[in-house]
Amino acid sequence: MIRLLALGLAVAALAGQFRTEANAVRIEALVLDGGRPVAGLTAADVVVTDNGRPQTIRMRALEREPIDVALALDVSDSVRGARLNQLRAAAQALVAQLTPADRATLLTFDHTLSLGPRDAAPEALAPRLRTLTPQGLTSLVDAVTAALVWSAGRERPMLVAVFSDGEDTASWTRPAHALALAGHSEAVVEVIVAGEAMPVTGALQAQARLRSPKAYERFLGDLAAATGGRVRNGGAGALLADAFKASVEQFRARYEITYAPSTDVRGWHAIEVRVPGRSATIHARRGYQR
Repeated sequence: MIRLLALGLAVAALAGQFRTEANAVRIEALVLDGGRPVAGLTAADVVVTDNGRPQTIRMRALEREPIDVALALDVSDSVRGARLNQLRAAAQALVAQLTPADRATLLTFDHTLSLGPRDAAPEALAPRLRTLTPQGLTSLVDAVTAALVWSAGRERPMLVAVFSDGEDTASWTRPAHALALAGHSEAVVEVIVAGEAMPVTGALQAQARLRSPKAYERFLGDLAAATGGRVRNGGAGALLADAFKASVEQFRARYEITYAPSTDVRGWHAIEVRVPGRSATIHARRGYQR
């Protein structure tokens, strides 16, 4: 197990590595119609624009491809009793969905961060999950930042599943730093929440603007949106297993889209993915830095 003590230096050193320096751009896109994943799509069915310009794409389904998964779990003092048991069971349910070809990493956080096992066979996480012990405060933003740094530079599709049940109380990384990394990352971040950690979105967000909401209130929703992930509600804890399982199931239902950009202009490139002729909801990262 590794203690991550110099997170700020890691962010400063690695932020530039999230830029897409190679010619290929990769997107993991989830296409939903009526809330259900759409299977059987080909490159001919999908339109991708890069800064408004249509791209020539290649596409493959992830259903049978090996993937990497990182679990970032809040084990602060509020995760005690029944909720700890529910979290353990939910994480084990997620791990049970992985195949021998997949790799898994566990990151736990209270006011400190612990990383390990790392890129291991899925079953290697079980002993660590059984010994989780809640304590201390919540360094949620630091944990997200560490998970994004850990996920950088991979050839495999990467899913980061982040769980928390409360507001950040201990991070010294600012939300803006983590979101900057998320905007440049190829990883998909799925957020599973319980208790007080529900993000401020939709009508609640509109109401919150009247009182100048804190960055933490928007952080989890913005994090998922930037990477093409989703926020999933684990309720008071009883729905955690379903939320964790849905994260993996819908990641497997994604399509990996790759293309060589038709322009090499430096700066931020906005990506849009559409399926013409279908009223589909598409979850995909919003862009990349060149």
